[in-house]
Amino acid sequence: MILQEYETKTQIITGIIAFIFSVAYIGLAELILPSPQRTESPTGEAVSEGAEYIAEAAEVYETALATGSLTDKPDEPVYTLTDEEKNMLCYVAETEDNTSVESRMAVIQTVLNRTESAKFPDTVKEVLYAPKQFQTIRRYTAAYEPSAEALEALDRVICGEDIFDGGTALFFASKRVLPQKVARGLYLIASFGNHYYGQK
Repeated sequence: MILQEYETKTQIITGIIAFIFSVAYIGLAELILPSPQRTESPTGEAVSEGAEYIAEAAEVYETALATGSLTDKPDEPVYTLTDEEKNMLCYVAETEDNTSVESRMAVIQTVLNRTESAKFPDTVKEVLYAPKQFQTIRRYTAAYEPSAEALEALDRVICGEDIFDGGTALFFASKRVLPQKVARGLYLIASFGNHYYGQK
């Protein structure tokens, strides 16, 4: 009898202690991890701040997607050129080597590389009309209309696409006369279309 009463009292005390620890744990959890604030939705339903934030973010994303602002923006030109200079570059690219868009790009890039070199004039027009350089430019007129391929080549170069992959070509030579050019100290960088590109 005494043993039963003891066991009963022990069970009661254990239950009370467990209850006290449970209450203390819940209180501590609320201090450390407070419940999210709840607000009323337009329909009068209670929603948490977290859910409201997610809904706002989703709305912003949907708006951006609909307006096209998530798409890549077009590259900004890294070269500032006049319309005349652009037309001249297209012309010389077309007449020097129109094998492909890339071959046109190589010609254009070579001209622009010269404008940035201390060895050459600093404008497109002066580089093109320098003696014994780009012979085809002598036939250029303002009436020239660039081809779609020449315009693509120009756009890709002036927007920063590096056709020479880090190299700085300042000269190009027909593959038919390459041995003569190499004998004169042409350091080869790349090959496009009918020409080799390099520097001395």
